[in-house]
Amino acid sequence: MRVLLDGWPLVRAPHSPAAVHLWAVREALRAAGEEVQIAWPAPPPLPWEAAPAEVLPHPATPRGRLRWEQRTLAQQAARRQADLLYGTAGLPLWRKVPTLHAPAPETSAARPGGWARLRLALGEGGAARGAVLSPAALPPPPSPGHAADLPLPRPLPEAFVLFHAPAHAGGWARALEVWLRWAAGSIGASTPLLVLGAPEGLAVPAPPEVAETIVPYPAVAPPLLPAVYARAVALFHPVQASLWGSPLRLALAWGVPVVACDEPATTATVGEAAYLAPCRAARDLAAALVTVVVEDDVAETLRENGRTRAASWKAEAFLQAVRRAAQA
Repeated sequence: MRVLLDGWPLVRAPHSPAAVHLWAVREALRAAGEEVQIAWPAPPPLPWEAAPAEVLPHPATPRGRLRWEQRTLAQQAARRQADLLYGTAGLPLWRKVPTLHAPAPETSAARPGGWARLRLALGEGGAARGAVLSPAALPPPPSPGHAADLPLPRPLPEAFVLFHAPAHAGGWARALEVWLRWAAGSIGASTPLLVLGAPEGLAVPAPPEVAETIVPYPAVAPPLLPAVYARAVALFHPVQASLWGSPLRLALAWGVPVVACDEPATTATVGEAAYLAPCRAARDLAAALVTVVVEDDVAETLRENGRTRAASWKAEAFLQAVRRAAQA
């Protein structure tokens, strides 16, 4: 079976849940012996293939993406004789190849204009005409393998707390409030907070000696995430969880202790394998984080519980959903 993936999120929104999900999809299909191709609207960042079979340049504009989703993807799926077109955003309304839609979110600061609204309307119509992946059929996180040894854009601290979440204002505000007010003074000097995907010029409202405990780090392509997680002593996730491309799932599978917000989506993902505190209780979240960083036995228990929970995530349901969609 040949599956064509919509590579737009991989080059235009590499920090998004959609990009992480597509990476997991690619690895699960390849592990099952299926052929996976990616349609690239721009040259892919490393460590994706250095010389992809074909790049089809499209501008990163609503109009460019409308053309990409409604014409280019359909043409490419037919020309490459794909058995299935897989995407996380809009899919072509008119096409000759079956589709499977995974509604994984992306982060965008673009204002919705006429082209954006038209794109969303046509894309949602195209997605509705095909199969939709159930959250119960998510592929498991990829095995880190040798990815933890891949080169990163800049050096990492020896040890750090990782904040890896979509870059929206609410997420930054919550993480910085908990860290700056309650956690930095206890652990920040030896274990800084690494903000993965930090925006350029991230302003930290704190005195210099406290602000220095926060390390902004650029977004990396999903295949490089194991190299970042391998150095993290904990994942700090004080925001609502996404089921798609979730950092929580990555951390559990890769043995990183999790401190997170106690809310339904997070609880459904982590079960008993994370240290949870009420979402609005900044002091309690900080106390949980300090405990996990300082107390080795607590961290080790969370690692073991996380790996045990992640071991139950299998690819069979996902592969069945893909094969059913291709036969539709």
